[in-house]
Amino acid sequence: MTDLLSLVERDTTLKRAASTNGGEYVGPCPFCPDGGTNRFHVWPNDRGGRWWCRRCERSGDAIAYQVERGDLTPQEAGRLRHGTGRLDVRPSQTATRREPLQVIRPEADAPTSAWQDKARVFVDYCQEQLHGDAGQVGLDWLHERGLSDDTIRLWRLGWHGSDRWRDPGQFGLNGGKKVWLARGVTIPWTVDGAIWHVKTRRFDDDGPVTGDDKWGRYVGVRGGQPTLFGLDHLAGKRVVVICEGELDAVLLHQEAGDLVDVVAIGSKGAKVALSYLARLVGAARWLLSLDADADEAADWWGEFSARVRRARPLQGNDLTEFHQAGGDLRRWVQFHLDRLDIEARPVTEAQAAHLLARIDAGDVGAILAYAELAEREGWPCHGGTWAAWALAVRADLAERKLAATADRLATLERLPLHVGEGALQVAQIGTGTATWPMN
Repeated sequence: MTDLLSLVERDTTLKRAASTNGGEYVGPCPFCPDGGTNRFHVWPNDRGGRWWCRRCERSGDAIAYQVERGDLTPQEAGRLRHGTGRLDVRPSQTATRREPLQVIRPEADAPTSAWQDKARVFVDYCQEQLHGDAGQVGLDWLHERGLSDDTIRLWRLGWHGSDRWRDPGQFGLNGGKKVWLARGVTIPWTVDGAIWHVKTRRFDDDGPVTGDDKWGRYVGVRGGQPTLFGLDHLAGKRVVVICEGELDAVLLHQEAGDLVDVVAIGSKGAKVALSYLARLVGAARWLLSLDADADEAADWWGEFSARVRRARPLQGNDLTEFHQAGGDLRRWVQFHLDRLDIEARPVTEAQAAHLLARIDAGDVGAILAYAELAEREGWPCHGGTWAAWALAVRADLAERKLAATADRLATLERLPLHVGEGALQVAQIGTGTATWPMN
């Protein structure tokens, strides 16, 4: 099931109505002022996900839906559709432009079902091992990092007690080197409940390996596909924190997950496919909390989107070190949220101006989006509610369109008509030429 269904269900209640086109869901329209009961149709598995309201006749894909909600500007939507991957791009402050932009990577398919099945068995086994005698060393290490048992279980962390190598065929891979299942703490990455990637924080007999080890501190299970760590824990918060390390993200979610959404990219140089970054566009601000030594990578993210704000740990190299040194992660998050409140108004006002311009141009869809924005921001609506305002403005707009149509028809009666091939062509109406197909 695609993103579209969960996106729409933030705004309305859907129920499955048919199995056509991979499944059809219906419910009240989130854009019509009166909503209705089952006029809004969603096909989440058809051609990447489609939606349509038979009353207001709005329709489109997941990106179009986010434009209607006001989460994306048309310019951002265009960049996503054309694959440039630049949301709210700011002009570069440097004299020379660095290309290509080092934030996105090409789209990639999900791991094979055979790989996912084998990875699920491996993750379940490691999770069981972690909470037994064999995994005590790993469990103690996670506790030292500040993680509780409930958090460890929530994120399905595990322990693999020895280095093992498996035949690639067992993971649905066609040849190549054997699959290394390293000794250490296992960290699964999930997408819509399915395991797409498994990373292991390696241990040797002396404990966690250091950066001097030639194989590195982390190793992934061959055949997996990194996306964004934490996708399945997104809750639609207005601010998302992008961490570098997975365990930093887990800790921050434990301490402040009710205030912000949290994801991780896995390493400072990691690139993310646009389809996964698109899941973050509902957040007005992205707090970038890479490690203290990741200034160059942070610059790339800053050029990628004007939503990004750098949020450094106040002590240590990362959020875990800050926490271990006595830092209060919740207060750290609240500090940044307070700062964002100060600078958020220009963004909100720009969005409001954009919606008002669309309304003035006759865009009915912008009316409800503006009312929802005003309601969310707590703006006063003199003389009533914003819902009543939306109904009144929509009625006024419809009346204006009818009046404009009547004036247009009256003008037609006074103009010479020229019969063309299959159409009545009217010369010079207003500032352009109009053509009406003959029925």
